[in-house]
Amino acid sequence: MLPSVYDVVVQFWRVLVVCVLLAFTVNIATLQTNALALKPKEC
Repeated sequence: MLPSVYDVVVQFWRVLVVCVLLAFTVNIATLQTNALALKPKEC
């Protein structure tokens, strides 16, 4: 029973890390897009 619980926890953390990395990447891409979109307006 312990190994199965351990496997579930490991899979859960893997999914959580992947989701956080994806969200982080999307946020950076959005910030860069917004920055590029704002540059012409400032000039």
